[in-house]
Amino acid sequence: MKIDKESNQNYGCCSGADDISVENSVSDIVDIDESSPTVKLKKNVIDEGDVYFPKRLSMNLQFEDIKYTVGKFSFQNRKFENKTILNGLTGEFKSGELTAIMGPSGAGKTTLLNILAGYVETGVTGVIKVNGKHRSNNSQSFRSFAAYIHQEDALRPYLTVCEAMTIATNLKLGYNVTKEYKSQMIKNILVLLGLEKRYKTYTGRLSGGQKKRLAIALEMINNPPIIFLDEPTTGLDSSSCTQCITLLKRLAQEGRTIICTIHQPSALIFEMFDKLYAVAGGNCIYQGPARQLVPFMANVGLQCPSYHNPADFLMEVASGDYGNDLTKVMSSAVEKLCKDNFNGGIIIEQIDEHVADTADTD
Repeated sequence: MKIDKESNQNYGCCSGADDISVENSVSDIVDIDESSPTVKLKKNVIDEGDVYFPKRLSMNLQFEDIKYTVGKFSFQNRKFENKTILNGLTGEFKSGELTAIMGPSGAGKTTLLNILAGYVETGVTGVIKVNGKHRSNNSQSFRSFAAYIHQEDALRPYLTVCEAMTIATNLKLGYNVTKEYKSQMIKNILVLLGLEKRYKTYTGRLSGGQKKRLAIALEMINNPPIIFLDEPTTGLDSSSCTQCITLLKRLAQEGRTIICTIHQPSALIFEMFDKLYAVAGGNCIYQGPARQLVPFMANVGLQCPSYHNPADFLMEVASGDYGNDLTKVMSSAVEKLCKDNFNGGIIIEQIDEHVADTADTD
């Protein structure tokens, strides 16, 4: 990977306040030969096409019996009462997989995403594990490894794409990394996300899909092993939606854990997800491969109409169009989880009791 003078001129805006000749202290990433414009990669650097990133440990995220309650003032009773948002959710999101959290509005999918990302702490009970080790709700070290991309992109409209990337690079990598390495990293990330022809464009003039890709590019600088996205396809047309999910699919295939909430995807986009985690009323009604959703629902007596979008069918089931009693679906979902991960009848009985208790409270 060579950094020639012409490339540096084209990306001249990537030169920031760190334009000082300093040694690269990140010795586990690259070797810089001052007598040659060649960057020598070390063994712990992975090659993703034309893009180079430092290796990161793969992260599998497990959560058990996650409950979330908030205090709500009741004007009728004139006192604060606890309202349960999540009812004991359990699951696992693995590296190398693109997972969708689906559910109708108010089901708790964004709340679950925020809890797993560590942005919600108060009122949360349960266990969250990273690679089998317990993680506290306010784990700062986990936040440094994870990236969270919000539904609304907070981009500065009067900065060019390259200027925005340069500022983010200086903040995340510091000033002990050479400007040559930063410049080449920015160029590589823009090429990876298809933004190399927009590096001099103001972010305010980008299309919706390009803004979403730039938001992802800004988080790719420190190569996070786990990425959370809150409804990344909101406000995008069908073509931009497909491009966005295709990009996330590729990033997941390179060993990252990518988890996103999504409301009502098309059938094409739905099939692109590796795993699906469906919630309704704060309860899990399905988790597993997206392609197995329709057979799973058929086993509990819910038939998806022919030529019907499975995502739309799931929303109809979760919204109560096929009946408001989802106890059987919830019970089958936890049984499937236990068979896939635990193979233990005792755990199935315990979770079935929780499902029965939830049904009684409803």
